[in-house]
Formats: sequence, structure tokens, C-alpha cells
Amino acid sequence: MYITSLWPERVALGLSKHVYKALINNLTTPFESLEQAQSFWDEGACQLIHINPSELSMLDEQQWLCMTEPDFIDVLAGYSLHCRITNDIGGGLFILIKNN
Repeated sequence: MYITSLWPERVALGLSKHVYKALINNLTTPFESLEQAQSFWDEGACQLIHINPSELSMLDEQQWLCMTEPDFIDVLAGYSLHCRITNDIGGGLFILIKNN
């Protein structure tokens, strides 16, 4: 399991370039630029968790809610990205998990 509150970096996540590009495209879609998305990520107290399906039992209550009652799920190149909004300004918890 990898958890970060910083803007997600490909090497740290251990993702292929293709999957990482899909993730970043998803995270930046609501914004006009990458810089705006990165700024919001910091201000909105966003967090990303990259887990394997075998690690689901390690999730805490908030993380489990993100998996079971997300505000949205997007499919990204063989992965699912679950998001649950966690604060009033729209920041969220994102969980990236490989599809079986």
C-alpha cells in the first residue's frame, strides 16, 4: 500500500507511463491546467492510496467508505480509481486499485 498527500508521482506509485498518464488526465480534467490541479490538490487536502486487491483488509473506516460508497469511480487502463469527497472545498480521498 502506498499513501501520499503530495501530488502523485509515477515512480513512487510504481505505475507504467500509460497508467500514470491516465491517472493524471483524470485528476486534471476538472481544471484548466496541470498547475491548477496541483494547487487544488494541496489546498484541498487530497490524498491518493495505491493498493493491491489483497490489501483491502488493511483500509481504515474512511478508506473503506471510499471503496464501498465512492462519489465516483473511473476505470483507468486496467485500474479503478475510487473517489470520495472529504471536505467542503471538494478535496477528496482517491484509491487506485488494479482490476482483477
